[in-house]
Amino acid sequence: MITDGCHRDTRMIQALGFPVFSRGSRPVDISGRGTVVSHGRPVEVAGVRVEPGDVVFAEIDGIAVIPQAVADEVVTRAFEKVAKEDGAREDLRNGGLLAEVWARYKVL
Repeated sequence: MITDGCHRDTRMIQALGFPVFSRGSRPVDISGRGTVVSHGRPVEVAGVRVEPGDVVFAEIDGIAVIPQAVADEVVTRAFEKVAKEDGAREDLRNGGLLAEVWARYKVL
């Protein structure tokens, strides 16, 4: 779940393995204050417009919203970059010099 608001019951949510990305935790429930007004339409979260069909990738370092029209290209490029980063880390673990690793992969 991604929300532009807060969440509560953090420990219980983590124990469930349910991923929640929010502005933070707050010990107040939503009862009587929240209403679902629609679904399947564009929304704005933290100033970013999210359209139905967009790819939303969230992890501990942040959230990326990828427009559906370019999602295939972005995912392909992301996996290419990850492969380079994995190679660079492996070379560094094996004693490679930083300058050599940068020259080979152009990522760190």
